[in-house]
Amino acid sequence: MKRCDARILKLLLAWLITASLHWPVSAQEAGQSVAPPMTSPLPSRQAIKDCLNTARGAECLDQLFRQTLKDHSTVEALGLIARLEAEDPELRRDCHPVVHAIGHIVGGRYGLQHGISHSILLAPGMRRLLSTIGGDQSLLLEALGGTRTSSPERDGTECADRIAAFVGGLPLPQRLRDVGVTEAELGEIAHLTMSDYMMANLPRPMAEIEVLALLRSVW
Repeated sequence: MKRCDARILKLLLAWLITASLHWPVSAQEAGQSVAPPMTSPLPSRQAIKDCLNTARGAECLDQLFRQTLKDHSTVEALGLIARLEAEDPELRRDCHPVVHAIGHIVGGRYGLQHGISHSILLAPGMRRLLSTIGGDQSLLLEALGGTRTSSPERDGTECADRIAAFVGGLPLPQRLRDVGVTEAELGEIAHLTMSDYMMANLPRPMAEIEVLALLRSVW
């Protein structure tokens, strides 16, 4: 299997962090003039790994990066992730809570590698939930190599399109039917997903009917 580009994996991890909660843009990123603040240090590699090794890793990352993104720019956070990934491949993470939750269900049922379910579901999950980070959608688009517009919603759509295009170029299954999921099973998968612990980490609640619609969109 072709190895995924490390830059894209870095950006997907950055999206996970920013999507966990709608953090405000820092004054520096907003172009405001501010006095030199007392800044907190960037998170250490061990602190991030400790979060990833807990059952509620997304919440732990939320707390870890909350202060960081007040004191440091998104570019600095991305730079940190890039450096740590180069040192430790265990830090390569590219999931969103609903993608992760569905992956738990289909992975166990079909013996499906977790990364495959992520690749199928990530772009559709972004289309449904990325708007919760508001203006940060434009920051993400710039990180993905795009050019921001006057509309964060339009920028968020392009983010999802870019991820979909990237995944579409990989030698991987593109739809749930490609990995043996039948249409008749989608309702049960959606129902089981709702009780997965990762659903508590969503940036906004999702109803079971929304999860089913997401599944149908990639079946």
